[in-house]
Amino acid sequence: MIGLEHIAKVFKCSYSEIGRKIGVTPATVSDWISTRRPITKQNLEKLSDLFKLDERYFSEEINDVDKIEIEIIYLNRLSKKESYQDSYMDSDEEGKEYKAVIWVDPYENELRMKHEELAIEKLVKKMKGILMDESFTSQFREDTHFHLLTNISSLIELDAYSEDVYGQRVPSAVDSKVDALIRMVSLLVYDQNVYGFNGETEGFSYELSSLLQKYNIIPHIEEDETEDIFNQVDPKYSVE
Repeated sequence: MIGLEHIAKVFKCSYSEIGRKIGVTPATVSDWISTRRPITKQNLEKLSDLFKLDERYFSEEINDVDKIEIEIIYLNRLSKKESYQDSYMDSDEEGKEYKAVIWVDPYENELRMKHEELAIEKLVKKMKGILMDESFTSQFREDTHFHLLTNISSLIELDAYSEDVYGQRVPSAVDSKVDALIRMVSLLVYDQNVYGFNGETEGFSYELSSLLQKYNIIPHIEEDETEDIFNQVDPKYSVE
């Protein structure tokens, strides 16, 4: 699928409407989408100006990442256009009532889901690129990255959970292994233990950190240098 076809669907534009706005016939637009006829440079510029999108999206084959990026752009425009202010009565700690004003975004949840979907697709694309590259540059049966990712995916797949009659989570048999894997990745990526460790001097996280430092896999970190990135407060959200 070339980008123009997906863009037309996302932006809910018919071929006739697109043709009318840029000065070509609906048949010409149809020919572009079916790749029977290439889109000229002049018409690419018109399409880019019409949809306010990069020219590369229109005439090339697009992947799942491109598709989601286009959908996010469209939703962001709707969000900006249709968000509105609402108000409600609230009270402070002393019981004094005041009028609170908030912005309501009808597309907030959909946008959040699309961004999560985009992150997943980018990861899939990245992993596929690694595996495909190595499969052609080495003997595939000896591809350690392939086997590593296979084992990790199998472990995560096993980390399923069931719910009892009260709807509470029942930990699976491999929860502890997945937890250890997450801590290990946090250490290797951030050169410090940022998962479940806030400076304590004992326990799994501390021992894992010490072991990796011992063998110079991560640099030695003084105790007062450790931090938990999941508990950091973004300055723009700080309260004076």
